[in-house]
Parts: sequence; structure tokens; C-alpha cells
Amino acid sequence: MFIIDDPKRRGRDDYFNHSQFIDGWTYFGRTIGTPFLTPLPEISTSLPPRYGIANNRVSVFHLGLSALVLNKVDMTARLSFSRNAGTYAVPYIAIPTQFSGLLTASVPLNLFGGTVLNGSIAVDEGGLLPNSVGGYVGLRKTGLLSKKRAVVISPRRIF
Repeated sequence: MFIIDDPKRRGRDDYFNHSQFIDGWTYFGRTIGTPFLTPLPEISTSLPPRYGIANNRVSVFHLGLSALVLNKVDMTARLSFSRNAGTYAVPYIAIPTQFSGLLTASVPLNLFGGTVLNGSIAVDEGGLLPNSVGGYVGLRKTGLLSKKRAVVISPRRIF
């Protein structure tokens, strides 16, 4: 239902839940298009259940930063803080807040020419999603398994 004349009820359209798809706008249980509208399997069990997208009334502050530290280490931070109100049909009485953060770093190594060490750490803390911490460490090699080859650029003739 979309009521344009009443500001208190405007937008009450149950965004991402509709009659075309039983589970809402999801694919294999994951929301399509945005990570901030949350399907039922992902929310905390302490919140009231709702089929499909269980949380689509969201206010989010998101900050993304990227930097090259010491001219060598590539770092990225993605930090989000949200206030979540459920849906109009099944509202959350106490508005749960949620912090989600991701920090990634990659540094080139002088091994085999073209090797990069990558690492990430992610945190979820709050009342919407289960509290969790995760990490990743990886080693990536590009090119052939040999020392760096010199690139030779032949001169061009300009007529």
C-alpha cells in the first residue's frame, strides 16, 4: 500500500516483499541488491519472525576509506552503523542497532615476482545479526613463476 497524501503512512509498501516471490526479493536466502535489508534466516532469533525480508525499515550510516600506507600497503575500511525497525507488518518494538565493519590490507612481497599477501578482518556486533568475527589471509601470485622480467619498449617512428 502506498499512500501519497499521508506523511505518516507514505512508503508503507513492504519494500522487497511482494506477491511475485514468496521469499521476497532474495536469491538462495540472500537479499538481492543491498546488504542492509535483511532476510529472516540472517536476523537474530530474539527478533520477531517474518517471512522473506524481515527487516526493511532501515537507517544506515556508512563510511568507506581507502589508503596507500607507506607507499606499499593498500588498506580499505568499510564501516556501517544501522538502526533497524523490522517491517510495517511486523515492527521491532525496541529498535536494534548494528555495527558491521571490514578492514582489508594487501602488501606486495618480493617473492617470485608478483606475489601479494592479503588479509581481512570483519566484525558484526549488535542486536540485529548474531555477533561474529571473521578473518582471511591469502597469498596471490600473478604472472609466471620466475623473477620479474624487464619490459622492453621499442621506440616508435612518428611520421
